[in-house]
Amino acid sequence: MGQTPEPVDLAEEMTLEDDLAAELGLNRDEMRALRRSHLVEGETWLRKNKRLFLTAEGVRLIKGAVGVRPEPVMEKRSEVAGETLRVLRMPRNTRILEAEKKDGRVVRVRVSSNVNFVVGMEIRARAEGPYGDVMTLEGRCPRFRGRW
Repeated sequence: MGQTPEPVDLAEEMTLEDDLAAELGLNRDEMRALRRSHLVEGETWLRKNKRLFLTAEGVRLIKGAVGVRPEPVMEKRSEVAGETLRVLRMPRNTRILEAEKKDGRVVRVRVSSNVNFVVGMEIRARAEGPYGDVMTLEGRCPRFRGRW
């Protein structure tokens, strides 16, 4: 008789069709048309308790049909390497201090409190914006004045 669809591995990560439709800005009729034309029931999508679930492959096929390109993998915040800076001065704003990079550029560094920093202290910070003129302190602020 007819072919039976291959069973979907339920351990694979599944996405609700409604969630994908909301992400792509599509209505139910548009999603239904895309599902019927590009996906195979039992392989790339399945119905469970009156809800439609898409496999990772099904999501990829739908996004490809709509014209969404895969997002580039971004570095995690913890993987971005920091730089060693030297504290130059503490402005009145206690959430900022000014520090000098190795190349001599002066940058602002965001900290939770600049009270225990002293001029000449070495700190580590990572760039926050695309230009690197504002940085964020790596780790905690010193507990005592001038000492880590």
